[in-house]
Amino acid sequence: MSRVGRYAFIHAKLRARLSKMLSSEKEKALSEAASLNEGLHLLKGTEYEEIARIYESTGDLKMCELELRKKEITTLQEIRKYLKEELADFIDALLLYYETDKVKNLFRLWFDRKVRGRDIRFYTGYLIHDRILYGIPADGIINADSPAEAVSLLEGTPFREPGEQKLSASVRGGSLFLFETELDRIYYRELFTAIDRLPKK
Repeated sequence: MSRVGRYAFIHAKLRARLSKMLSSEKEKALSEAASLNEGLHLLKGTEYEEIARIYESTGDLKMCELELRKKEITTLQEIRKYLKEELADFIDALLLYYETDKVKNLFRLWFDRKVRGRDIRFYTGYLIHDRILYGIPADGIINADSPAEAVSLLEGTPFREPGEQKLSASVRGGSLFLFETELDRIYYRELFTAIDRLPKK
């Protein structure tokens, strides 16, 4: 496919996605809704109708937020199927944001359970278990008995090396700050590298 043809194809796909977004009138109505229930009712008949259904059945806003996050990931994964080379690398870099966030959440729960001795059962239902870019075993990480065991489950991902370098030190320091900062560095490095590789046209 030529560059022009590829651009036209992507443009058509994006226009189709944009047509499903909430109109400015709908957004205004949502922002002015008198109550949460009224706002969720306005989502019926839209691309976000499932969010209203989830809240009606669970009353759990965090579950609604999880569904929105999954929709964002699925949209990028669907776009990724149609792309090759530099453009695919760029979408992978965007997906890495969600993968990085997933890994942070997994290790925060592991840290709370293993280091702080807290009960994390309430929070595990809000994890993304589905594959994003890598097959990271969520349950395996949060139930690991040691930093080394948890990090070993990051094999084949860009997070393995910073885990080996920073996790134990973070645990000794009583904070995951160093570990999470290193994960952020990886994400932004991969993103800027992918941007640099995009065709200038």
